[in-house]
Amino acid sequence: MAAGILAQKADYEPLIKYAEEATKNNGKLNNNVQSNEPLILAADGLSNGLNSSDESIRKQCASALTKVFKAACENDIRNPIADQLMQSFMVTLPKKGNSAYAMMLDVFKDKTANIGARSVAAFIMSNTNPILSFSTCEDFVISPDKFADKASDKLYLLDTITNSIGTTTKEYPDLNNSKIKEGLNKINLDELFVQAKIKGINEEKLKELSSIATRVKERISELN
Repeated sequence: MAAGILAQKADYEPLIKYAEEATKNNGKLNNNVQSNEPLILAADGLSNGLNSSDESIRKQCASALTKVFKAACENDIRNPIADQLMQSFMVTLPKKGNSAYAMMLDVFKDKTANIGARSVAAFIMSNTNPILSFSTCEDFVISPDKFADKASDKLYLLDTITNSIGTTTKEYPDLNNSKIKEGLNKINLDELFVQAKIKGINEEKLKELSSIATRVKERISELN
């Protein structure tokens, strides 16, 4: 309740402290917070702070919100509060415009961030500003090594990116996608899968990556 009231009053400092406290456990949601729905209200309030007229508030809200976002995307988290946070982010952030896009772009480019956070960031980017997102997708397919070191990470990101590209090209048929197609056609998906397999990924993940490679190939064929 308190978080909701603070969010309505645009009192950001307590919300920032709340988010910092919630994620101080090595970037993961604290156990005592994971069943505490006010965190969703706090995150919503922080998202409003992204468009504050105060530059310092904007930066602090973006920093705190990024920590909550990454924590909610942790691969080993399976709880209602994390799921609700992600659903809230996917609905709320696209409405915040370029400030939210910039925050998600930073997450997407962060090689140290978990792949779940980076994939969701790419999804939110495409729903926030499809044209800017298309340009970022172009950069990725031309130089995937700049964005990811692991073959598995490249496959996961390609899954989200090619889905975004397909949607955007249908909505904006006049977009020049020649560089996108050229970049995608140069990516050896079979080689990426083999590289991921060599790294000792478990059988379940290998099946998932195999399905991703198949989906990406189909999307590339449709694009061509």
